[in-house]
Amino acid sequence: MPLKPRTLITVLSALYLLTLTTLAAYALHKSNTLSLPIPHILAALAIALPPLAGVALETSTSLLTSATNRSSLAKPNPRLSPARATLVLHSTFALLLVYETALATLAGTHLRPSVCALREKWQGMFHAKDAAGIRAVQEALGCCGFQSGRDMAWPFPGQGRDADACEVRFGGAPPRCLEGWEGQERVVGGLLVGVAVGVFVLQLLVVAIPAPSGSRSWLPAGVQLPADGERRRLEYRDAEDVGEDDSLADEVRRLNSDSQLATTVEGTRERNGVLLPRENQWSLTSEAA
Repeated sequence: MPLKPRTLITVLSALYLLTLTTLAAYALHKSNTLSLPIPHILAALAIALPPLAGVALETSTSLLTSATNRSSLAKPNPRLSPARATLVLHSTFALLLVYETALATLAGTHLRPSVCALREKWQGMFHAKDAAGIRAVQEALGCCGFQSGRDMAWPFPGQGRDADACEVRFGGAPPRCLEGWEGQERVVGGLLVGVAVGVFVLQLLVVAIPAPSGSRSWLPAGVQLPADGERRRLEYRDAEDVGEDDSLADEVRRLNSDSQLATTVEGTRERNGVLLPRENQWSLTSEAA
């Protein structure tokens, strides 16, 4: 049994958001493993964004669809009119946009890592004798020390070990860890920015995909023409109360009446008059002359 378009869109959106959530989780894992100077709260916000956006968009669009369908069936819900449901959708879009902008801005600062922040983080691990943290960075990147093989490298000096213990362990002169560590911070920052941009792209797709009610998108609740075979009517949904005298349908009827009157008057005329200037005076002549 083939899936309905609405169901297919929901499934694809869920898979898309799941992929973004996985990327954010991978960024958090990488940041923790390499002890990058990226706040955990930033990665946590990136992980929470895709599922939160999915639930919010699905709920708001479902409310709008339900309100629109009930209104088209002449069963309006006073507690949730199409105008109010549209306002809920607009508010959802605005809040998500603020969330995404803040996340992308904060994560974007890690696309150009600060050497001072990296040094402060490394010094903190070195002074705390965090052997596991420094060792994980060195083994993952194949490097020794921060700015050189003897700069705060693991194994730490002491107990019969010199400052070149890391170089001796690698059996040569491995590169320093600064450049590789900077590159990893850029990667994680790029992943977090990508999650925010990915959710924003989904919002744009929600705007572009036609709504089930037949309008061009989920955002407008505008003029809709009936399909063939249905009762001919022009329907307009906005913030106006239902049953208001000064409606669009009444205005269309008045325009049609005025147009018919003008056509009748014009048809009773036998010939058209034209005013032409002659000797600084205006005289009335006919087209036949």
